Amino acid sequence: MHLFKDDGVKLKDVARFMLDSLPFYAMVVDEDHRIIIANRKIIEDFGFKPEDVEGTFCPKTMHGMEKPYPGCPLEESIRKGGVYVEREFYDEDSGRWFVSIIYPLGMMSREGKRLFLHFTIDITDSKTAKRLEAEKKIEEDKYRAVFENVINPIAIMDRSGVILEANPSLIELVGFNPSGVRLDKAFHESCESIPERFNEVLEKREIVTFREIVGDRTLIFSIIPAEIGEETYFILIGRDITEVLRMENLLRMILSVERELDKFSDLRSLIERISENIASVRDYRGVRIDLVGKDKIAAVSGELSDCLAEECPAVRNVLETGRDLISDISRCPEECMVRKRFSSDVMLYMAIFSVSTSERRGALAFYSLKPFDQEEIAILRTMAADISLAIRNYEFNQMKRDAYRKIEESMEKIALLIDRIRNPLTVISAYAELYPEGEAGRMILEQVERINSIIRNLDEEWEKSDELREGLRTLFQ
Repeated sequence: MHLFKDDGVKLKDVARFMLDSLPFYAMVVDEDHRIIIANRKIIEDFGFKPEDVEGTFCPKTMHGMEKPYPGCPLEESIRKGGVYVEREFYDEDSGRWFVSIIYPLGMMSREGKRLFLHFTIDITDSKTAKRLEAEKKIEEDKYRAVFENVINPIAIMDRSGVILEANPSLIELVGFNPSGVRLDKAFHESCESIPERFNEVLEKREIVTFREIVGDRTLIFSIIPAEIGEETYFILIGRDITEVLRMENLLRMILSVERELDKFSDLRSLIERISENIASVRDYRGVRIDLVGKDKIAAVSGELSDCLAEECPAVRNVLETGRDLISDISRCPEECMVRKRFSSDVMLYMAIFSVSTSERRGALAFYSLKPFDQEEIAILRTMAADISLAIRNYEFNQMKRDAYRKIEESMEKIALLIDRIRNPLTVISAYAELYPEGEAGRMILEQVERINSIIRNLDEEWEKSDELREGLRTLFQ
């Protein structure tokens, strides 16, 4: 079919009318890139007259180029046999995105050239909207990744305190998905202060922070008012401080033990006080301390004290080998009293540390319903080492006291011996003086004087030793 012959002039006017009604650039071109019709938007936006555009080479007129515009869809359409082609491109001059479309019309020009409908549509706004949507999705994905993977329990609530969304950490904490449930109903009944705290943040519109025990966990919660869009929501963020408190208790316990080590004078009372202090720490169901060697000392504390007094193979193993043991009661004999105390579905964990001195071997045993982590084991092992050192010092001080006592006994014996020598020597000297002219008397008196000289030297050394003894007495008092 040939377009725009004798009766085709009217058809051209119809085609122009239809193209002029379009809000984007539209034209009819032939396969040689000749513009047949250009619509009103092209004429007006580029400041052309129809006669200046129609019949001209499109690349030259529209782009100032002597050859087809790079990426022009007409080239691809002709190469593929005159098919529909759509291409997006970015115009650097205008800084905008366009989609260029070629529709084959299935008609021929007077010159026998194939005709195509060519649309160029500005898609910058839709392109920007898609980019913003993609960026928004990325931001939402980032938020979602943080919300769902952070270890802190988090919830978003409305003004009535109903949880709109809860992250996995909060779901794990309360044991179910609390979405749609009021905050005070989502937690354990013992968390009585939560409604009061929520009312406080409603009134003050400020962050409110408080501590709560949920099950066996201790957390610090913050309720934060947040403007999301035009609405006010409330964000609940919890921080689990259970392990922090446990470590704090452990450190407090070891400090308490250190104070006992600094002032004790009786080893048995020391062991008993240490076991009592350790058992006061939460989660320790029992503590056992054994010392064997020079003497045998044992102390037990905690709710398991009645069971821990019996012979324990695990403790005996540590006493014999000197190696620490981390285990649980599942490895204890069936007849073990501690094992019998608990049902089969309850596990009790043991941590037994060696205590070693020059005169004694010992074992410091802890029993807990929770496994011992590496930090706790390190602290307890340090405590065992401190107790070992304290007992060594105690033993050393005992040795010094024993040595001092022997020194005193020896000095008393020396003083008594000097007196026993001096008394008969005085008698001998008196008898010798009865015979002053005789040779025998003179020789006896000379020997008596020599003995007296030795005794005087002994007296001087004894006085020096007595000064040393006074100093030692002050040191050991």
